Amino acid sequence: MIRKNLRSLVYWIRAGAATIVPQLRRTSGRMAVRDRYIDIKARLMTESPTIIDGGANNGSTTDYFLRHYKAPVIHAFEPIPELVVTLKQKFAKQGSVTTHGAAIGAKAKTVSFNVLNNLVSSSVLNPSALNKRIHGEKMDVRQVVEVPQVRLEHVMQNLPEIDLLKLDLQGYELEALKGCGSLLERIKIITTEIEFVPFMRASLYLVILMYFLDLTDSVCLTCMSYLLTQMDSLQQAILFT
Repeated sequence: MIRKNLRSLVYWIRAGAATIVPQLRRTSGRMAVRDRYIDIKARLMTESPTIIDGGANNGSTTDYFLRHYKAPVIHAFEPIPELVVTLKQKFAKQGSVTTHGAAIGAKAKTVSFNVLNNLVSSSVLNPSALNKRIHGEKMDVRQVVEVPQVRLEHVMQNLPEIDLLKLDLQGYELEALKGCGSLLERIKIITTEIEFVPFMRASLYLVILMYFLDLTDSVCLTCMSYLLTQMDSLQQAILFT
C-alpha cells in the first residue's frame, strides 16, 4: 500500500473532480493548480458533511466550510484559551458549530502548549532551530499554557461517520491520528500537513504518516499533495481518501 500511494503522490487528482471544477486551469497532471477544499467537496458530494477541524485557530477554515456547504456539522478543536473564547463568540449563533477547547492527541491528559508570537504556528511541540532561523522572532514562545488534551476516539465516539478530518497541528498530527483509534474506519477523507524538514521538533514526515496508516489498515485509495504556497516545497498539505 505504501509504495502504491507514494507513486500516486506525484500525480494530482484526475478526471472525477476535474470535470466538476473545470474553472481551474491545469486541473490534472503534474504541477496542476488545484484547491484541496474544492477537491474535497467534489469527492464528498454532500451539502451536509460532518467535519472535524483540528487546529481551528481563529476559525477561518470553519468559516470556509460554513460558506461552501449548506448544512455542515463542524467540531472545531483549539487549545489556545484566548482563541477558544474568540471561536465561541464568533460561532455563537451557529448551532452547527461546536467549539472544543482542547488539544487532540494520542492520550487524554493535560499537556503544556507553546503559544508562539505567530499564533498559527503554536503547538504542543517546540519550534526547531531551523524554524527559528527562517522565521525569526515569530517562532519565539510567548507563553506556555496547560491545556486539556483529548482523544478523538473518545470524544467523537457517538458520531456514526465523519466526512472530513482536517488536521493542522504544527507537527503534532501523528499523535492526533493515534488518538483516532477505531474512529479511522469511519473517516472518509483526511487532510493534514506534512513536512520535509524539521520545522518543529518531532515533525510529521510523509513516510512516517503513510507507515502509520498502513499499520492501522486504513483504506487509502488516493494520496494527493498540495503546496501550501506557490513556492512552498518544505511543507505541504496531504489529502487521503
